Amino acid sequence: MIRSLSCRTEAKLLAHAFQGYAAVRPLTLEDHAILSAAAVGLPLEARARLAAEDKLEAEILLGNPERIEKLIREEDAGMARERIEYLYRTAPARSRKNLEALQEMYEGHCHLCGWEPVRLYEQALCQGHHLHWVSRGGEDGIENMVLLCPSHHVAVHRCNAPFDYGELAFFFANHREPLQYNAHLPRSA
Repeated sequence: MIRSLSCRTEAKLLAHAFQGYAAVRPLTLEDHAILSAAAVGLPLEARARLAAEDKLEAEILLGNPERIEKLIREEDAGMARERIEYLYRTAPARSRKNLEALQEMYEGHCHLCGWEPVRLYEQALCQGHHLHWVSRGGEDGIENMVLLCPSHHVAVHRCNAPFDYGELAFFFANHREPLQYNAHLPRSA
């Protein structure tokens, strides 16, 4: 159905076509008719509700199921049952090896600003960030990760900055920040 719409993408992978500004395209009346016809008979979705994503991601990263459960309980009603089940069962199962591989590959540098904590402090202080957030169904693999300094990591989460694979950049409200380092992510056209 998606491929029948008039809007086209140059992305090599279909998933990349729905990332950041690459996902924003005008729809024609014909596109609207296709989507409306496809929606006939679908059950209504529970009211969309996102938890405090930065807090949730931190607890998932720390592997703390009790805190994840507490954050979910504190949310207003409306979080979809499937999402709650995913957050309890799937999201906490992250591999530290992916983060270690990125730290080694990039010598601990922040992909956005180039901060070098390993050289400065002899500590790997940059954090792994999933481009398609694990809390939103993203895969836990290095092809979905970058290293961010703590400031950039908080900024990306608080601003809900989407990542565009075409430009290899995060888009904030009034500017974009391209990756300064990349040896592992494919660039989509």
